[in-house]
Amino acid sequence: MKLALYTTAYPAAKRFLRQWCASVNEQTDKSFDLWVGLDALSEQEFRQAATTFLPANFVPARTGESPVGLRCRVMEMMTERYDGIVFADADDVLLPSRVAAARSGLLGSDVVACALNIIDEAGRDCGIQFGPRDSSEVLQQLPRYNVFGLSNTAYRSSVLRACLPVPADCVLMDWLLAKRAWSLDAALHYDPTPHMLYRQYRDNIAVVTGEFTPAHIAQATQRVLQHYELALRRSWNLRDSIRQKVEAARDEVLSFHETVAQGGTKLERYAEALNALPRKHIWWWCVAHPNLESLWKH
Repeated sequence: MKLALYTTAYPAAKRFLRQWCASVNEQTDKSFDLWVGLDALSEQEFRQAATTFLPANFVPARTGESPVGLRCRVMEMMTERYDGIVFADADDVLLPSRVAAARSGLLGSDVVACALNIIDEAGRDCGIQFGPRDSSEVLQQLPRYNVFGLSNTAYRSSVLRACLPVPADCVLMDWLLAKRAWSLDAALHYDPTPHMLYRQYRDNIAVVTGEFTPAHIAQATQRVLQHYELALRRSWNLRDSIRQKVEAARDEVLSFHETVAQGGTKLERYAEALNALPRKHIWWWCVAHPNLESLWKH
């Protein structure tokens, strides 16, 4: 299986590129080509920050091209050349087994995600593992939560190509691709063994550690609602059985947004109650939590 490893480099991730590139060099499976999308960053800036030479295919953003547009364009290029694409965010760290585990997973599945060990901004281990407690819950939870990120997944090119393109205004590209793959009846697999280190810091789009503030919950709710709007657009038709599940999840979040997430004392009470619950370290767990429906359902 011919593999590409892809990341997008951008200014906020420059300080992490040295560690990221070192982790790429330490892969036990070195039979892959590295691709780097350059989002407001030059190849020279990437190499200076990396401090080590990595042979790579660099693809700079075009004038006026959105971050999602760049990612889609590079993905389409890679799917024409490779059997599978391994994703790893430039602010995270690959464990030595990352590519080898992705290759093994893609032999039996169309999309494979792995667990991640969470580190802080300085790279210190937080002693927390990202992912579901029960891997069998992954597809059941996919309408409401996500564990298929663009740092811990690998896709067969045929499936990824069928999921593209993604709207230019999409924020949660990883979740949208996963839902589209699910709708295509692709085989999605979750590996509970960590093969990545996931860095939690102030620039994360999705926070899974620490205290959830009312402001964070409100912002997360807006992002989830935008995700549903894009996922349900008729320009890319979800299979009917999947659409019904996504619509039901959307309706729950809409109700939560209308009654709680726009601010005020209800949102403050919800945040307090949410932070008292046993934590699940998965993306968007903080939005419209079913255990707290009494606070936002009448």
